[in-house]
Amino acid sequence: ERIYSPAYRTCLGQAGMNDHAMANCATAELGRQDSSLNQVYRQLLTELADPARQAALRTSQRAWLQVRDADCAYRASGEAGGTLEGVIHEGCLLDMTYDRVQTLKTWLDLEKQF
Repeated sequence: ERIYSPAYRTCLGQAGMNDHAMANCATAELGRQDSSLNQVYRQLLTELADPARQAALRTSQRAWLQVRDADCAYRASGEAGGTLEGVIHEGCLLDMTYDRVQTLKTWLDLEKQF
């Protein structure tokens, strides 16, 4: 289960069924998740002493960003031009970014064990 910030839950509660407002809530939470992503990514890079492994992580992160963006564009394309397009797109970016943060945290924990 994804656990987002209290601010996001509050925002969604206030948004009601307004698609534009829900998309704005997701965009704000995405900013928070992006900050977490960047923080954990930098910590992991620092933990990796081997330059080859650092390069591999950078390659992985760049590839992940491309996949995330392409997947979310695809998911939202079914609602292109509709009011749900932004909700689906931002929600997708948010979910995938949250999941990536969790993956990087797991990798960081594993690196700290060795």
